[in-house]
Amino acid sequence: MTDEELQRLIAEGESPYLDFKDARVRPSTLARTLVAFANTGGGRVVVGVDETTRTPIGIPNREETFDNIHRAASLDCCQPAVNISVEERIYQGQLVFLVTVPYQYQEMFSTEGRVLVRRGTENVSAAPHEITALASRRGRLRYETEVPEGATIDDLDLDLLDRFRVAYQEKRRRRLIMPDMGLLESLGAVVERNGDYHPTVAGILVFGKAAQRFVPQSRMVMVRYPGDRITRNILDSLEVEGTLPEMIDRATDYVGQHIQVGSIRDVVRFGPRREDIPEYPVRAIREIIINALAHREYQIMGSYVIVKWFTDRMEIGSPDGFPEPITPATIYTTRPVHRNPNIMKMLYGYGYVEGYGDGVHVIREL
Repeated sequence: MTDEELQRLIAEGESPYLDFKDARVRPSTLARTLVAFANTGGGRVVVGVDETTRTPIGIPNREETFDNIHRAASLDCCQPAVNISVEERIYQGQLVFLVTVPYQYQEMFSTEGRVLVRRGTENVSAAPHEITALASRRGRLRYETEVPEGATIDDLDLDLLDRFRVAYQEKRRRRLIMPDMGLLESLGAVVERNGDYHPTVAGILVFGKAAQRFVPQSRMVMVRYPGDRITRNILDSLEVEGTLPEMIDRATDYVGQHIQVGSIRDVVRFGPRREDIPEYPVRAIREIIINALAHREYQIMGSYVIVKWFTDRMEIGSPDGFPEPITPATIYTTRPVHRNPNIMKMLYGYGYVEGYGDGVHVIREL
C-alpha cells in the first residue's frame, strides 16, 4: 500500500473493513476486532490513529505496542490464533502500525468465548443463524452424515439402490458388486453403530422412501410470475418432493413444459428447415438446479431451494450460498468445493454430475 493509498484509507474513516485503535489498546480489546474481521471478510486496523478525529497520535512505545498486537492475535486472546501481518508506516510524521487481517475461511474464530462478526463499524456477537452459516461455509457442519431422528434402515428403498447400480454401470462403465450394506456405507448413505446400520441424511435424500418426512427442508418450490417482479398473482407453482434424483428430473420436466420456444428461418444456415430456439437452454437450467440441490446447506431448517420464474429472467436460490472459498468473483477460477461430498458421490454415480467443477463453465457457455 502506497502512502497515498494509506492516506485515502484513513480519510474514509472506520468501516466494515477498517478500524482505528490507540497504541495503548489492550490486547483483549484489539482481539475482538481481529476475530470479527477474520470471520467476516478480512480488514485492516490502523494502530496509532484517533478513531474520532482520524489524526495520528503515534506510538509511544514501539516494542510494547508491537508485542501487544501479536499477543492480541495469538492463542492468548483468540481461538484459534488469527493470521495477521504488521507494517510500520509513517503517517503525517507519526509512526503507526498497519495491521492486515486476511479473510480466513478455513476457521471460525472466537475470543472470550464469543464468535464475533463485523457489522458496520461494530464487533458484535454472531447470532445463532450466523454461526451456523459460518460453520456451513467452512465445511464444518457435515449435516449430510448425521442420522435423522427416528430413521431406520427400513426407510431406505433398496430398489433405488438397484437402479443406482444399473445407472453406475451405464454411466461409469463399472459394475458395483459390493453387498447392499457395504455399498451404502461406502457411499455415506448409512453408518454402522453397535452392529446396526442407520441411514444418514445423504442416504435418505438419495435412496429414501419418504425423504421429506425426515428432511422436510429438502423440498423445492417453483413459481411462475406473469410479470418481471413478485406479485400476489402467479401463473402457477409446483412443490417438488422426492429423492434428489426424482426432484432434479421433475424440476427439469417442469421447465421443459413451460419454456417458450421461438423459431428461426435462415436458408443460408439451416436450408429449408427452421431452427427452434428455447428462451433458456434447458441443459443450463438443469445444471443450476442440480448445483442448488447438491450444494445447499440442509441443516438450515424451513429454507428451500426456490425457483422464481419471471417474464425476463429466472432466479434459482439455494440456502446459504457459496461454500468457502468460492465467491461470485472467483466462481470460474476456484477449484470445486463440495459442501455435501457424499451427496455428490451418489449423484456422480447416477450420472448427474462429474465433480470437476465444469458445471458453471457449461452454464456460462450455454
